[in-house]
Amino acid sequence: MFSRFKQVKSCPWHLKTAFQSGLLLISSALLGSTSVQAQEPVLKPDWSLVRPKASNDNNRLPAPPAIQQGFDFYVLSLSWSPSFCTLDGRGNDSEQCNINRRDGFLVHGLWPQNENGYPKDCAIGGNAKQRNYVPRQIAASLHDIMPSAGLVRHQWRKHGTCSGLSQDAYFSTLRQAFNKIVIPPSLKNVSTTRSVDPALIEKAFIAANPTMKNNGISVTCKKNYLQEVRICMTKDLQLRSCAAVDRASCRSRSVTLPATR
Repeated sequence: MFSRFKQVKSCPWHLKTAFQSGLLLISSALLGSTSVQAQEPVLKPDWSLVRPKASNDNNRLPAPPAIQQGFDFYVLSLSWSPSFCTLDGRGNDSEQCNINRRDGFLVHGLWPQNENGYPKDCAIGGNAKQRNYVPRQIAASLHDIMPSAGLVRHQWRKHGTCSGLSQDAYFSTLRQAFNKIVIPPSLKNVSTTRSVDPALIEKAFIAANPTMKNNGISVTCKKNYLQEVRICMTKDLQLRSCAAVDRASCRSRSVTLPATR
């Protein structure tokens, strides 16, 4: 076969050209390729470089709200209502401080909390009304534990918007959290104003709620009055520890506990 190839050198140019063309076709068939162009590499698109087209404001999707960043646990804040009515200075002019009420602990709020710090006033999309408006029926349903409609709206705007829940779900969770806590009998009806050690109030709550952690409750004071009891709960409302909240406890050895009237 190679001897035949050597004879080609002496062939006329037109026979040599024909012979070379035939040889190229045979080589292409043996290599499984029909053309040089087919052997070029195929370029695949890199989809990671593709960017969405810019859109106008009317078609733009809202930015992911801050509530999607999440939180670690809840703090159920229970306010001692007689102290609030004494310190707030509203007397009998507010719903909560009406002379016909005999409230002790009421719900101040249910606060999404992080291990350090907490989110507040979270964006939920839409207009400002969605953050500031709570339907009257929701506020009315909470009147026994949150007698101020203004407080209900404030708690939704500042804390509820950071829960990732709808208004109905958030306030339902708030009531469930309150219902899980047993108020110590000695703090349900206080007939006379007296001085108490905040540490004893904490111990009374732990005794009434056996699964409560020693560092999962904080008793706060304001102007030497008992202000609030703050209880840490998981997202499924189980009692848990919370060192940062516990560290904010009242440092006084004695505070005033106003009577429930």
